[in-house]
Amino acid sequence: MALLAPSVVFAFNAYISYRERAVVEPYDIPSAIAFVIAAVFAWRRSLAALVGGAILCAIYLASVVPSGPAVFIAYWIVALLLVLQAFPLVPRRVPSAA
Repeated sequence: MALLAPSVVFAFNAYISYRERAVVEPYDIPSAIAFVIAAVFAWRRSLAALVGGAILCAIYLASVVPSGPAVFIAYWIVALLLVLQAFPLVPRRVPSAA
């Protein structure tokens, strides 16, 4: 869920930008797609998707820290923490000694 919310937000932002200015920000649609793909694979307990989602959240957190409002900083911190908390839920492969 922590990865699906940013996808919806980016898609909604692209829609609003298009309706208001007839221009979509260049990162909105790719971000929405990346987060929805990560969310689908994370739902299927993919460790790679969780790592990718955590990296995406960290990138956006780093991009809003210098100039973003506090609410965006808090949002990305919470999203990153929620993704990180899901790591113990992903089953790890144990090498067999056979």
